[in-house]
Amino acid sequence: MKKNLLFHILFYFTSCVTLKAQVINGHVVDSETGRGISFAVIGQLNTSKGVSADIDGKFQWMYNSDANQVTIQALGYEKKQVDLSTFSSSELVIIRLKAAALNLQEVTVYPKENPANAIIRAVIAYKYKFDPAEQKQYLCQAYSKTYFTLSDELGNEDFYKQDTVRFREEKKFLDKQYLFFIESFSERKYKYKNISQEKILASRVSGFKSAPLASLASQLQSFTFYEDNIKILGIKYVNPLMNGTLKRYRFLIKDTLIQQTDTTILITFEPRENSNFKGLKGILYIYKNRYVMSNVIAEPAAASSKDTRVKIQQLYTPIDSVHWFPKQLNVEIIFGSVPIGAGESKTATTSSVAAKSVLKGLSKTYIDEVVFDTIFKIKNRNVEVLTQKDYEKVKESDWLKLRRDTLDTREKNTFKVLDSLGEKVKIERKLALYKVLLTGKIPLGYVDADLNRILKVNEVEGLRLGAGLSTSNKLSKWFTVGGFGGYGFRDKAWKYGGYAQINYLGQPDRFLKVEAFNDLSETAGTTFLTRPTEMAYTESIRDILITKMDKVGMARVSWQHVFFNAFKTQAYYSIAERNSPSGWLITNEVGNFLSYRNVYVTHETGLMLRWWPGEKFIESLGQVISLGSQWPIFYFNVGKGLTETVQGYTGQYDYTKFDLRIDGNINFKVKGSFSYQLQASKLIGDVPYTLRYNNKGSRSESNRVSVAKTFETMFLNEFISNEYAALFLCFNTGCFLKRNKICNPTIDICHNYGIGNLIQGRGRLTYVELNSMDKGFSEVGLRLNNLYRSNFSSFGVAAFYRYGNYTLEEPRRNLMIKLALSLSLN
Repeated sequence: MKKNLLFHILFYFTSCVTLKAQVINGHVVDSETGRGISFAVIGQLNTSKGVSADIDGKFQWMYNSDANQVTIQALGYEKKQVDLSTFSSSELVIIRLKAAALNLQEVTVYPKENPANAIIRAVIAYKYKFDPAEQKQYLCQAYSKTYFTLSDELGNEDFYKQDTVRFREEKKFLDKQYLFFIESFSERKYKYKNISQEKILASRVSGFKSAPLASLASQLQSFTFYEDNIKILGIKYVNPLMNGTLKRYRFLIKDTLIQQTDTTILITFEPRENSNFKGLKGILYIYKNRYVMSNVIAEPAAASSKDTRVKIQQLYTPIDSVHWFPKQLNVEIIFGSVPIGAGESKTATTSSVAAKSVLKGLSKTYIDEVVFDTIFKIKNRNVEVLTQKDYEKVKESDWLKLRRDTLDTREKNTFKVLDSLGEKVKIERKLALYKVLLTGKIPLGYVDADLNRILKVNEVEGLRLGAGLSTSNKLSKWFTVGGFGGYGFRDKAWKYGGYAQINYLGQPDRFLKVEAFNDLSETAGTTFLTRPTEMAYTESIRDILITKMDKVGMARVSWQHVFFNAFKTQAYYSIAERNSPSGWLITNEVGNFLSYRNVYVTHETGLMLRWWPGEKFIESLGQVISLGSQWPIFYFNVGKGLTETVQGYTGQYDYTKFDLRIDGNINFKVKGSFSYQLQASKLIGDVPYTLRYNNKGSRSESNRVSVAKTFETMFLNEFISNEYAALFLCFNTGCFLKRNKICNPTIDICHNYGIGNLIQGRGRLTYVELNSMDKGFSEVGLRLNNLYRSNFSSFGVAAFYRYGNYTLEEPRRNLMIKLALSLSLN
C-alpha cells in the first residue's frame, strides 16, 4: 500500500513538471549582420531565472508554462522583451537585438567595498582547481575553421547590403564566398607543468594544395584564460585574473542570472584610469557557487579604430564533477590599418554606409574528447606544434567525420573557387615569398638566393653589393651547394667563396660541410653559434660601425648536429691566411727584432656549443620556427691553434681560446623587463692582435647610433685583452604614458662593466693602441625608446656616460648622445 502511494505521488509530480515545462531552442543574432551574439542572457521577466547563449549565440531553455515574458540582453545591445507565446518549441527561434547607441560610461560609487572585488578575489583563489594547466595531464581534440572577408570598420560583414549599387562588385563576390578559408583538426597533449604539444592531423587551406597555415588558429590566442599573461596575436596582455589585479583593473557587476541550481554573475573589467600597461577590457561570466569562470569576452583596452582590433571569446563547460575545460575559442580580427576600398567619409554608425572596407578574420575552435585519466607519451617535447605526415591530403569523406561544425555554402564555395584559382595563378609559388622572412632565402626554383648577401654596409667596404646562390630543397634536401660574390666600393675589392654540404637526415641544420672563401672578418672579434633571429636588431647595427677588418682566405670543414632541437654543436678544422691592419714583430730568443709581419697563417680546430634550455618550436610554412624560452641562452667556444703543415700552409701560432656568453631576459608580468648579457673570454698563447679581443666597443663619432649590449662610450678597438669579462645590464620600464598610436615611450636604464688584461706580447703589437682594461671600465646610460613609431620601426634618443678609471680628460667627451632605433611590431 505504501509503495503504491509513493509511486502515485512521484508519478503525479513528474507529470505536473512534464506538462508545465517547455523547451525552446533559440539563436540570438545581431539585427543588422545576422551574426550570433556570444553569451547573450535570456531571462524570465521579474525573476533571475534564465540561461545564457553559447559562444555562437545559440541556447536551449527549459521554462515553466506560467512564464509570460522573457528579456534578452547582451553587452553593446539594446535590451529586448518578448512574449513567450510567440515562441515555438518545434522550431528554432531567432531573436534579433539592435546595437546600442554609444553612451558615456557610468561610474558606480559604493559606500564600502565594490562587491565585484570580493568575487574576483575568490575566483583568483580557486582558479588553481579549474586551470587546465594545473592538471597532471590531459588529452583533447580540436577542430578549427578560420575565414577572412571584408567588413566595414565596425566589423559588419554585411555592409555592402546597405548600398547594393555602390558595392555591387563586393555583393557579387561576398554573397557567394569568403576571401580565404582554413580548416584544421588536431590532437592536443599536455603534461604538468607546461609541457604541451599539438599535432595537426588534417588541414585544408583554400587555394593551396599544401596547408601552410595549419597551426594558425592555435597561435592566435592563449589556449585558456588562466595564464598570468594572455597572448593575443603574439602580444602578451596582463590577465585580470591574477594576483594584485584590483590595483590595475576596475570590476563592476553588470547582471546576475539563475541557471538551475547556480547563479551566474556578469562582471565587466577594464584597466583603471591612466593605466599604462598592456591591459584587456571585457566581461567575465562567473559561476558563484564554485567561483569558476564559464565565459569570457576580452579585447585589448588601448586599441583604436585605426589599429588592428582583436576580440577573443572563450566558453568553458564542466567535464565532470571536478574539471572545467575550454569548449570553444573564438578570435575576431579587424585589420583597421589595411583598407581594401575607399569612398566618401560618413559618420560611422551601425546604420550608415561604410566609408571604406577593411579586412576581417574570424577563427572558431571547437574542443572535445577531453580525457584526464589516460596514459600517453609526448615525443619531441620541445616541439609545441607539429604536423602528421600527409596531413594536407585528407579526403572529404574523412573530413565529414572530423568536422565539429558543418560548412555553410560560402565556406564550401571558397574552397571550390580558390582551389581552382590557385591552379591558374600558381598561388603556391607566391606563398614561398613569405618564407624569405623566415629563412633569408629567396626561392628561384632549383636554387635559392641569399638575401643577406645582396647588400652590406660598413666603414671598411662602404657600400657592398653582391649575390649568393645555393641549391634548394626542390633539387634535393640531402645536399646543398652554394657560393657568393660581392664588391666593396670603398676598399675596391672583390669577396667570394663557395661551399658544399651533406644534410644528413635531410635537415639543413645537421650537416657535414666543406667551404672556402676570401672575405672580410672583424679584427679581434668573437663569433658564436647563433641563429640569425637571436641577435637583437640593435646589436646587429654594430656591424655597420666596424672600422678594422682582416682580409681572410680560409678553407674550413665542419660537422654540425642538433640534440633535442635545443643543444646545437659544431666541430670544425680551418686553415686561414689573415691580412690584418695590425702588425706583429718577430724577435729572436733574446728579444732582438728580426722582421715585421701583418699576414698570419693559422690552423685551428675547435668546438662551438649553443644551448637554450626549454626552447620551444612550431612547424609552420615548411620550417621549424623557434618560439624561444624563458631561460637564458648559453654559448661556449673552445679553439686550439696548431702548428701543423697542410698543403704547404704551416700554422704559425700555438694558442688556446675559451669564449663564453650568456644572454637572458626576464619579462615582468605586468610591464617592463630586465635583460642581461655576460661575455667572458680567455686566450692562452702569444699571438697577434687579430687573435685577441677588442672588448665590444661601439662608439663612433660619425655614426651615433645606440647599440644594445655593447660599450656605448668605448671606441671600437680602444682596448686590447688576452682575457676579459663584460656584463651588460638593462632594465626596461615598459610604457610609462597612456598608450597611443604614435608615441609609446619606454626607458632603458643601463649599466655596463668590463675588465680585462693584456698579459703577453704587449711590446710586439704594432699599429694598434696598447690600452689594457685591467682597472675596470664603467658606463651608465638611459635609452628613451619609442618617442615616434612608424609601422615597423621606432625612434628615440640615448645618453650614456663614461665614468670611473677610464674617464676622458675632457668631461664632455665622456657623454655620448645617440639615436635609438628599434623594431616596432606591436
